[in-house]
Amino acid sequence: MNRRRRESAQHFLHTNRDVSLWVISLSFLAANCSALEVLMMIAVSVKYGMLAIHFYWVGAIPALAFLLCVVLPQYQQLKVRSIPEYLERRFGPSARFLSAAAFCALMIAVAGITLCLTSRLLHLVIGWSYPQGIWLMTTAVCAFLLAGGLSAVIYGEALQLLIFVLVLVPLTLKALRTAGGVRPLVKSLPVTSQHTFQGLDLFAPHAHADVFGIVVGLGFVLSFSYWCADFLLVQRLCAARNNREMLRIPSLAIVGKVLLPLVLVVPGLTVVRAFSGTALYTFDLTLPQMLLHNYPISMAAVAMAAMVASLFLSMCGNIAAGVAIFTSDLYRPFVCPDASDQQTLRIGRVSTLLMMLAAGGAAYVAFGSNALMEYVQLALSAFNVPVAAVLLAGIFFPRLTPRAGSPAIIVGTLAGILSWQAARVVQFGSGITETFYSALISFAFTVIAMVVTHLQSAMLTPNGDPLSHLNPVLTASPSVPRSLKVLALVSISTIAGLYLLFR
Repeated sequence: MNRRRRESAQHFLHTNRDVSLWVISLSFLAANCSALEVLMMIAVSVKYGMLAIHFYWVGAIPALAFLLCVVLPQYQQLKVRSIPEYLERRFGPSARFLSAAAFCALMIAVAGITLCLTSRLLHLVIGWSYPQGIWLMTTAVCAFLLAGGLSAVIYGEALQLLIFVLVLVPLTLKALRTAGGVRPLVKSLPVTSQHTFQGLDLFAPHAHADVFGIVVGLGFVLSFSYWCADFLLVQRLCAARNNREMLRIPSLAIVGKVLLPLVLVVPGLTVVRAFSGTALYTFDLTLPQMLLHNYPISMAAVAMAAMVASLFLSMCGNIAAGVAIFTSDLYRPFVCPDASDQQTLRIGRVSTLLMMLAAGGAAYVAFGSNALMEYVQLALSAFNVPVAAVLLAGIFFPRLTPRAGSPAIIVGTLAGILSWQAARVVQFGSGITETFYSALISFAFTVIAMVVTHLQSAMLTPNGDPLSHLNPVLTASPSVPRSLKVLALVSISTIAGLYLLFR
C-alpha cells in the first residue's frame, strides 16, 4: 500500500495531506530546530552569551503570530500550495520563476552547510576525512528520499526532535544544578554575555550587537522572511489535513519557541565557563566537544548518533523542499505544462540526485566559515528576504502594480549577494551584526525597486496597468479561532516579561 502511494508525484513531492496534526507540528518545529540549529545556536550562545535568546523570542514569536493571524488565512483563501504560486497570481509568471529559482538556490546552500557540519562532526567523532563524510552522506540522502519522499522526511523529523529533547533535557538539568539555577549561571558569565539589551547602543553597526540590528534586522526582516516565506515551513503547513489544523501548527510552534532556549541556550552558557581559556576546534562543534570531555562514552555516543541522524534529516528536508519547488514551480509551469504524473515523478527523482550533488559542492564552499549560523543568515538575506519582501508587499498593498515583483526580487537578491563583499570594506563589529545588516540592505533595496517600478508603471500606463487582472481579489479572510489569537498574545506578553527579567 505505502509503495503504491509513493508512486504518485503528489505523494512523493507534497504528501496526500494524511499526516496527523501532532506529527506535522513536530515536523514544523523540527524543521527549524534540527541538529543544525542545535549545534549552531549553542555555538552562538558560546560566542555571544545571552544575545542568543533573541533568535527564539524576538526572532520567532512575533513572526509566528503574524503567520497565524495574517499570512495563513491569505494562503487558505487563495488555495495555493507554495509561495511562488501565490506570487504568480499576484505579480505574474516571471515572479513565480524568479522566486522558485531563489528558493532552490537557498535549499541547496542550506543543505550544503548542513553537509559541511555533518562531515566536521564525523571527522571529530570517527576520524573520517571531509570528502568521505560529504559523499557518504550525499549517497545516503539520495537513497532515503528516492525511497520515501516527503512523508518519510516528516515522520523522521518528528522522531528526531523527540530524541533531541530527551538528550538535551538531562544535559540542561545537570548544567543548572551545577550552576545553582539560571540566574547564578548568567551572573557567572563575562559581563558582555550577561544581558539581552542592557548596555547595547541603539544604532552601532561597528559594535558586536545593537538594538536596531536585533529588533529590525532580526526581529522584523529575517524572522518574518523565514517564518512567513520559507518554503520548507510552508510545505509542512500545506501538508496538514485541513485548514483548521493548518492554523493550529504555528500556535503549537509558538509554545515550543518560548521554551526551547532552556535546552538550547543554557548548555552553551555552561560551555563559556567549562572551556574558559581553552581553544575550541570550531564554535560549531562546541556541543560535541563538551559531551566528549564531560560525559560517559555511552551517553556521548547516543547524543552523537542523534546529531548525525538529525543533520541527515535536515539535509533530506531541504533537498525535498528544493525538489518540490523545482518540479511544481519551474518544470511543470515553464518547461512541460502537460507532463504526466509519471513523468513528473521521474523529473522529481532526477532533480533529487542533481540537487544533492550541488549541495555537495556547496559544502566545500561552507568550509571557509567556523560559525555556520552566520553563514546561514547570509544565505537567507540573499535568497529569502527579497521574496518575502515582495510577498508582504503583495498582501498589504493591493494597488501595487504587478510589474513591481520581478525587478524587486532581482535587485534584492543582487543587493544581498553584494552585501557579503561590502562587509570587507565596512567593518561590522561581529559576524552576527553583519548578518542583520545584510538582511536590512537586501530588504531596503527590494522595497526601493518596488516603489520605483510602481511609479514608473503609473506614469507609463495612466489608464491602468494591463496586468492588474493578476491581482487576487481578496474577500473576507478565513477567521482565526479566538483561542489561537489569545495564545499568540499570551506568548508575546510572556517573552516581554522574560526580557525584563534578563535585560
